[in-house]
Amino acid sequence: MKLFKVLKNKQPLSPLLKKYTQADLVLALLQQKGTVTTEELKKLGIDAPGAVISKLRTDGFDIETKLVKAKRKNGLVRRRIAEYSLAEYSSSKGGI
Repeated sequence: MKLFKVLKNKQPLSPLLKKYTQADLVLALLQQKGTVTTEELKKLGIDAPGAVISKLRTDGFDIETKLVKAKRKNGLVRRRIAEYSLAEYSSSKGGI
């Protein structure tokens, strides 16, 4: 499911288009899908998913991290990766 793609180039945007940040993209994915993994975020062009999650947490979002096993295409377990989910929204830093 592609909501929008983060632009990395320096091309000027039309004034009618909003430039979405990586944090906007991650938050939208968490709200729409419920969970998202580091691999999914890297495929969307987010090179440092942990940093974006950290920024969202600083902004007051309660994001949970769970380590899950990732499988290769041949079905073998490759390693554990982070899976993020949005627990609840907090409008101010430090809680409700």
